[in-house]
Amino acid sequence: MKSVKVSIGMPVYNGAEFIDQAIDSLLAQTHEDFELIISDNGSTDDTKEICLSRVAKDPRIKFSQNETNLGVLKNFIKVLDLATADYFMWAAHDDVWEPEYVETLVAIMENDPEVIIAFAMFDAIDEFNQMLVEYPTILAIPNDDLYQRLANYIKQHERLGKANPFYSLMRREYTKRAFAAADHFLQNGVWASDMLFIFQMLSLGKFAVAPQKLFHKRIITNTTSASASEDWQSYFNGYEALIKQSEVLNREQKNKLLNDVFRRRMLEQIKYPISILKQIKSRSVRQIKSTIKAFV
Repeated sequence: MKSVKVSIGMPVYNGAEFIDQAIDSLLAQTHEDFELIISDNGSTDDTKEICLSRVAKDPRIKFSQNETNLGVLKNFIKVLDLATADYFMWAAHDDVWEPEYVETLVAIMENDPEVIIAFAMFDAIDEFNQMLVEYPTILAIPNDDLYQRLANYIKQHERLGKANPFYSLMRREYTKRAFAAADHFLQNGVWASDMLFIFQMLSLGKFAVAPQKLFHKRIITNTTSASASEDWQSYFNGYEALIKQSEVLNREQKNKLLNDVFRRRMLEQIKYPISILKQIKSRSVRQIKSTIKAFV
């Protein structure tokens, strides 16, 4: 059996609305030497039928059906375990990639063996393919210096799209190592554990970002925000645990990174009461204005 250069893993559950477009954009890649591994997590819509129709038309697509829903994490692990290529990337069933995405990132990694994770400039799109927001700050993260690269990641705010390199092109052997290191946080559903996984990847090797906008992350605008479930303390605890258990960081680097995490933790703790005070102040101002108007 001929080996391929890139494995693309697409875990999906009830993705019928967008999966055809996602598959189309992957099959249109200018780098054609890849396999697309789709694992359907017991969908109840037409996902299975759509995928099987695509398998019949393109031998690069491999389809696996889970009889029961394994849960999100196990389905992500499954497509990674089924991958055979040296390069690997996860692909969400509702995202869109420009044709040069894979070719550009493979070229970056072939040119520099120390790069183990490569991404591109990206934006967020809605269900109608209209752009919502761009994330240029992703370019501020890469750095050849290990400490600085990790510090850049810690210091960048979570609202600036830093979770999205989860969909980078990665060297598969390092992906498995990072996944194993972050397994406790992923298995226990720690909020933003995908960012802890990326942090671990950045500790294992260099990160590169292509300046071209080649990736479009789908955000369904009518879904309920997950902000209510944000657990900043567990998230920062995760950084601290990964730093302390690291075998590649020296003592000085660990201490500096722990200080960086401490500062971010304190900043988030301060922001919450300030936001509450602003709300109280705003209500008070409105009440005062209403009172003044009543006497005028």
